[in-house]
Amino acid sequence: MVTMLTKSKRFAAAAALVLAFALISCGDINKGDDNEGAASGWAEDPVITAQPQNVSVNLGEEASVSVTARVPEGALSYQWYAADPEAPEGGVAIPAEEVPSAVSSTLKITSQEEGILMVYVIVTNTNAGVTATTRSGTARIIFNDPNNAEYPVFSVEPKSAAYLLGGSATVQPA
Repeated sequence: MVTMLTKSKRFAAAAALVLAFALISCGDINKGDDNEGAASGWAEDPVITAQPQNVSVNLGEEASVSVTARVPEGALSYQWYAADPEAPEGGVAIPAEEVPSAVSSTLKITSQEEGILMVYVIVTNTNAGVTATTRSGTARIIFNDPNNAEYPVFSVEPKSAAYLLGGSATVQPA
């Protein structure tokens, strides 16, 4: 019981410190200045309205993955990252590598090597010199060798079923 009380007190002290820092950093936004009552230096987190989707292309073809985001005020910028293909779906691979020159809402990429690339984008809102960021979900880009069926892609997951060994089966979408 003493440990829980101590942790609780530490948490309360930390929360009070964070609140005090926030108040000192923000100041009183109701005080007038040249903009009479306007709050300056605020950037709202971007809202992602369309997440990047998985895509599959043949070697040498261009894969295109996009994100759509919005903010009420400010300018949006983008930076795409390549993540570890072994990371769980939607997981954050640390460290992820910045994809050079991938700074628009659409990532276009080609590969001559078969494999899977996991990508996500950090969307940044810049408003009055202040920034706020949001991370998208992770999309899987599959680069297929048309002569190798190692990475099958289902647009609709097949129904599950049980069949006798040696029998035949037809796979249909659910």
